[in-house]
Amino acid sequence: TAACLYAIWHFIRPLHHLAGALQRYPRDKSVLKLQTTGNDEIAIVTDATKSMLSQVEELAKQLKHQATTDFLTGLANRRRLSEQVPAMQSQAERAGEPISIVLFDLDNFKLINDDYGHDVGDNVLMIVGEIVKDSLRPYDLAARIGGEEFCIVLPRTSGEDALTIAERLRAAFEASYLDP
Repeated sequence: TAACLYAIWHFIRPLHHLAGALQRYPRDKSVLKLQTTGNDEIAIVTDATKSMLSQVEELAKQLKHQATTDFLTGLANRRRLSEQVPAMQSQAERAGEPISIVLFDLDNFKLINDDYGHDVGDNVLMIVGEIVKDSLRPYDLAARIGGEEFCIVLPRTSGEDALTIAERLRAAFEASYLDP
C-alpha cells in the first residue's frame, strides 16, 4: 500500500506544482517559471499552460500599448498622460527638481483637412509626432491630447529651458514641409 501511495504521489506531484503555480500566477507569474521533465500528460499540460500564458502576457502588453498610445503619432495618448503625470510630479517634488509642461496645437489644422483632405492631415500629425519624438529626451513624456493638441511634460526642466525647447520645436515644425 505504501509503495502504491508513493507511486501515486510521485506521478501527481507535478500536477500539484502546476495547480499551486496557477493559483499564484496573478501575483508572481510563477507558471512561466515551472520546469517540466519528461513527456507525460502532466508535462504536456504544463508546457501548454506556459505557452498559453506567455501568449496572454504578450497580448496584454500589446493591448496596454494600444490603449495608451496614439495610433497616428506614436506618442502617448491622454490616458497615459493622466496616468503618468502624477508620478512625475511626485518624483519632481521629492527630488526638489523643476518640471515643466509645454502645450501646443497646430494653427489652422482644420484648413489642412478641409483643403487637402484627412489623409494629408493625418500625414501632418505623423510628421509632428516624429519631430517631437526626435527632439525629446528619453524621460520626457509627449502626448497627443486632442485632434491637433499636444502636451509635453519635461522633468528636470526649468520654465526658461522649456521655452527654449518649445521654440526649437516650433522652428522644426516650420522648417518641415509636406507636399500635399
